[in-house]
Amino acid sequence: MPTISSNTTTAVSWGAIFAGAAAAAALSFILMLLGFGFGLISVSPWSGEGASAATIGVGSIVWLIIIQLAAAGLGGYLAGRLRVKWPDTH
Repeated sequence: MPTISSNTTTAVSWGAIFAGAAAAAALSFILMLLGFGFGLISVSPWSGEGASAATIGVGSIVWLIIIQLAAAGLGGYLAGRLRVKWPDTH
């Protein structure tokens, strides 16, 4: 009969997870502000000038997807690099 060890150590490093989440939130915020700036540049108060509503809508959707991919990628990479390596886990 196999024995169950009472060793409860895990390879989860909460500090690394929180650092990755903070970095992802910071990058998301910075890129969101950049997107707001690009959006304000593309509109015009005069009729017939600037980008159309459809163009701004599609551009916003694409920019939000880019923001989420970049932020999740940076947060996951940072959390993975900062984790503590445990010798008994694989």
